[in-house]
Amino acid sequence: MGAGNLVLAFRTPENVEVTAGTGLLFGDVAELAAHLRRVVDEPSSSEFETLRADARRRAETHYSWDAVTTAYEQLWRRLGAHGSEGAGSARLPTV
Repeated sequence: MGAGNLVLAFRTPENVEVTAGTGLLFGDVAELAAHLRRVVDEPSSSEFETLRADARRRAETHYSWDAVTTAYEQLWRRLGAHGSEGAGSARLPTV
């Protein structure tokens, strides 16, 4: 995704979430073969170019180091804000 390549992925909940409509998903061999035929026949189709651009943008906004570390910082802050609730809870440091 981050390299701007066309993504073909097995349709699992995880891949559906990660690709979020930016790739070609398949559920069986026949569906994969159909996707591959289309890619080979029309490698530069506007649909595929759009998917490539969208996948790259999604990787940059959701899976870059900056995006991942920001998400972790927010998680730690939320956990830290709730850490003092309840007996035995330790307050986590903020980043």
